[in-house]
Amino acid sequence: LGSIVGTGLQNVPADRRFYSGGGGSVRGYAYQGIGPKDIDGQPIGGLSFFETSVEMRIAITDTIGVVPFVDAGTVSTKSFP
Repeated sequence: LGSIVGTGLQNVPADRRFYSGGGGSVRGYAYQGIGPKDIDGQPIGGLSFFETSVEMRIAITDTIGVVPFVDAGTVSTKSFP
């Protein structure tokens, strides 16, 4: 969960905005694949984001296991997701 308040998206440098998607956040989506995009389909980032994840590790044998998971996330150009 994160939020930038008190300014508009155009006043926040792209490297300070929030992005989501990819193995480190929402698995199954491309890196920075969640959230607003420009006219060319490139991520522009947002002023707020929310991510959550639940996973369960189940051992089948000593060396084999199964890990079902659910990830969710959103990125918004508004200060609150």
